[in-house]
Parts: sequence; structure tokens; C-alpha cells
Amino acid sequence: MILNLFSRKEHKDHSAHRERAHRERTIPGVAIVGNMCVGKSTLFAKLCGTEVKSVNYPGTTVSIAAGNIKGLQKLAFDTPGTCSIFTHSEDERVSRDFFLSFDQIKKIRNIGLENDRIEAAILVADAKNLKRSLALAVQYAEYGVPMLLDINMMDEAHSRGIVIDHQRLSDILGIDVCCSVATEGEGIKEIKAKLTSVRTPHQLIKYPQKIEDFIRITEKILNKCLSTMTQSDVYDAGQVCISRGMALLLLVADKSAEEYVRHTFGEETLLQIRDLRSINLRDEKIPVNILLTNIFNKRAEEILAEIYQERGRRKSSYLEKFSHWCMHLETGIPIALAIIYLMYLFIGVFAAGYLVDLINNKLFAETITPWVVCELRTMTLELICCIFSSSSTWIPESSGISISRVTKSGFREMIFSRAVLPLSA
Repeated sequence: MILNLFSRKEHKDHSAHRERAHRERTIPGVAIVGNMCVGKSTLFAKLCGTEVKSVNYPGTTVSIAAGNIKGLQKLAFDTPGTCSIFTHSEDERVSRDFFLSFDQIKKIRNIGLENDRIEAAILVADAKNLKRSLALAVQYAEYGVPMLLDINMMDEAHSRGIVIDHQRLSDILGIDVCCSVATEGEGIKEIKAKLTSVRTPHQLIKYPQKIEDFIRITEKILNKCLSTMTQSDVYDAGQVCISRGMALLLLVADKSAEEYVRHTFGEETLLQIRDLRSINLRDEKIPVNILLTNIFNKRAEEILAEIYQERGRRKSSYLEKFSHWCMHLETGIPIALAIIYLMYLFIGVFAAGYLVDLINNKLFAETITPWVVCELRTMTLELICCIFSSSSTWIPESSGISISRVTKSGFREMIFSRAVLPLSA
């Protein structure tokens, strides 16, 4: 028994030493998340510069760019765009799992990430389409991870007369809100300054009672299991992620979340949660992921109504008007057909007909080809003259010249009189 206690103490000391050594050579990580096409990669480039590397998320073909934030002891990760936490797309699932620091993140070698988890996130939003970004912000707020909201493309929003009360938005979400134009580097210094004290978002949603009960009981089950784990077990399993967001993923039977629970807490705990889910969803007619998505979108609309206004839109340019017409069905289809017909006229009639005839008949047949032929004949004759470069040259009798021996200058004169002059005539 004494030997058993000694071995346990030695294992515990070794785990503590391993954890301390790991922390000494790592730095905190920040995930850049958001919808598609909101400027995440541009912001990442402005924060990290060109010294970045690409890391592959284990078990997938998805790569994530990683780099040190200039001026800060933090790692930034450019994750793929996502629309919802309930997704089946590999790219979107990796973005979410990386943000939650699931077990797979420990398998990424030489990444230099402190505690093998993301400490904070920058949620990048499009100022022109703020509703979808707010819906995503509401979802990520359920995870309880410190977060900073960056409203990007503010120049385009101003040109459309869009006014956003970012201070009011900050009060609602409970986090700092920055405004930026990433392509121009505007707002980057403010983002770096606020990354030193990132706050955890408020709880923004009240679900139906059945869902709230499931969340509460699931958190209780997971916390009870966590209390029985030793420090070394926690380190070996990875930093444990217990939050309302995790409970929501288990509610929709997300595979990554279930695998995480199985690996961290055991098969018995997972079966207990599955039974609880079956009981709570017994009488539900609408799929729970659709129900939750509707709740998120409704809350995003409520927030948007408080902080978003569109005033005095400046007069649209002709290019903006044309872009607007192209995006509507009744005007877009005629415009597309007209463009196809114009392309036919340009390529099939003008380029393949008139332009080809002009190049062949005028440019080449009448100008370039005669000039090239003349130059080549002249060069050939000059070459012959260079070959017979002695002071005198024998002329064969078959040439029709009665003089049997002529000088070099005489030969040149004879050649040009018999070849060049008939050509010019």
C-alpha cells in the first residue's frame, strides 16, 4: 500500500512538472471566428503580418493559419467561416471545435498554444449584414468564452447611411465592440489594446423550459463527474469544456460533443445524457436544431432593432444601381441575357469575323509578310557575299558571265543586279 501511495505521488508530481514545463514554452491563443466573407483573413494578416504558418486540424483536411500577433504575446488563429454552431460541414465544424478546444487540439504539434485551448475569440462581423453576425455572436456567447466583437467594413456601411450604436451593443452583449476597416488597417490598434482584457459575454437567451431543464441537468451531471477527476486526469483529458453551449450541442446529438464527453467523462455519462435528451424531446414536433436556430435569429433581430439605423443614404452611383438591378430576379435575368448576346457579338462576329480578316488580309498579307520575305532575301544575299569574301572569286561558266575572274566588288554588284533588281521590279 505504501508503494502504491508513493507511485501515485510520483505520478502526480510528474504530471504537475509536465504541465508547468508545457506552460513555460507556450502563449495564450486567440481564435478569429465569424461568418464567411466578413474579412477574417484580412484582419488576421493585419494583426500577424507575413510570419504565419498553416496547421492541419487532426482527422480532417482543413488547415488553420496561425501567427503571433505583433506587439502582443498571443497567438492568433484564422478559422474557416461558419453560419451556425449546428453544422455538418467539415470546415464549419472545425471552426467551432477549435474554438471550443476539443480534444483534437492537443494533437496539433508545435503549435505553442497555452493550456492546449483557446483563451479568447475575436468575432468578426460585417457591418452591412449585421443580423447574421449577431445571431452567431448570440450562439458563441453560450460557450462562456471571453470574446471581442469587431464590426468590419464600416466604410461600406457609412456609404449606405448605416449607423451602428456600438456602445449600446457593447452593453447588451457584455463585451467590448470595435469598429474597423481591415483592408485599410483602421481600428487594428484598438483591437490589440482591447485584447489584453477580453470579457465574457452575458447570457443573452432564455430558452423554453424543457431546454432550460436539459441544460441545467446536463451541467450538473458533467460538473459532478468533473469533481471526481484528479488533476492529472484533467490534464490528460484536456481542459474540460462545460457550458450552456456544450449542453446545446449534446441536445442536438452533435457527434464532436458526444465524442468529447465519451473521452473525458466516460461512456456511462454519455448514455445518461442521451436518455435525458430522449425524455426532453419526446413531444417535440419541430427538430430541436431548427427550434434553436429560430430562437437565435429572433434574439439577433431584437438586438439589431436597438442598435441599427439607416439614415440619409447618399445618392447611389450608376455602378451601385446597376449592381442592385443585377441582384433582383425581374431585372437580373434580362441583364444576364443581354450580356450573353453582347459577348456573342464581340467574340463571334467582331473578333472571329472582322478582326481575324483584318489581321490576315491587311496586316499580314499586305504588310508584314512582304517585308519579312524581302528582308530574308536581302539577308541571304548578304550571307553569300560574306562567304565569297576573298579579293577574287571564280565564276562558273554556266552562270552566263563571259568574264572568268571578277573582283569581290564586282561579284557583289553582279549578285545584286541579277537578284535584287528583278525582285524590286
